[in-house]
Amino acid sequence: MSIVTDWNLDVKRYLQSCSDGIPEADRPRVCPHCSETVMLHRHGRFFRCVFTLTERFVIPIFRFRCPQCSRTTSVLPAFLLPKQQTAVDIQEEVVRGETHGASRITMAQQSAAWPGGPWSVRTIRRWCRRWKDMLSKLEDRLAAWLLSRHPQVALPRGRGAGWSLWFACWERLRTSAQEGSLLHRLNRWARPLSVTVPG
Repeated sequence: MSIVTDWNLDVKRYLQSCSDGIPEADRPRVCPHCSETVMLHRHGRFFRCVFTLTERFVIPIFRFRCPQCSRTTSVLPAFLLPKQQTAVDIQEEVVRGETHGASRITMAQQSAAWPGGPWSVRTIRRWCRRWKDMLSKLEDRLAAWLLSRHPQVALPRGRGAGWSLWFACWERLRTSAQEGSLLHRLNRWARPLSVTVPG
């Protein structure tokens, strides 16, 4: 099982802030297995190759062990999904492309220009389906979250409003680039627990 961090939306910032391990203040304090509130113990790391729209990186993924149930947990940065090498920004580019009418064949051909590409039409279809399912599950939470910050805004009406409306709304309302992309936010909510920076 993995926890997704609520920080480090950018690979380079992740590498800088985690050069000596996850900062102590950001260490997991709830076990995703047994739900105990406890300081998880450091339990090593492994390395994963990550492809963004512009570069290839090798990053450390840190593991922690629960002193209560003895099960281990990996802590993933928000730009990465479990068991994946493609960063969220590549997958968002694909979802946006399809939203703007590009076919999956076109997106697969375009992916040849990105580090790690090209990706097959089947992979593109799998990404689009996964994110569509995630949006469907989290659409109400997304609407509530945006309204809590911008109560005056008119949000897309009804479930299944579609990516284009949510992307437009997100770009208009996110408070800063630090917030990251819409897919970063959905990725953080989709995991069972998040590691968050206090404040």
